[in-house]
Amino acid sequence: MTAATETKHSTPGEAEHPTTHPASRYNNRRRKMIMHAANDRPPVPAVLYRVDEAADALRLSRSVLYELIRSGRLRTVKAGRRRLVPVAALAEYVNSLGGAA
Repeated sequence: MTAATETKHSTPGEAEHPTTHPASRYNNRRRKMIMHAANDRPPVPAVLYRVDEAADALRLSRSVLYELIRSGRLRTVKAGRRRLVPVAALAEYVNSLGGAA
């Protein structure tokens, strides 16, 4: 006599044999724990903004921001080939607008 076996038919997109190795399940659990721990850290506040980020923060266009940089009204720093705007420089610029309004 032969024992009857049931065949599970898979639907499209479903694996034919969904069983996984126990070590694989452990690694998945461990990876999730590590990712969860990394997400628990508070975000690091920005100290330097890219020019486009600084423009977004000030609600100005990039071209206006570059004009402020060229005119010396907005202080920037260079890091390699990148031009970055310190957060303090944004605050200085906004404070300088106090008498203009």
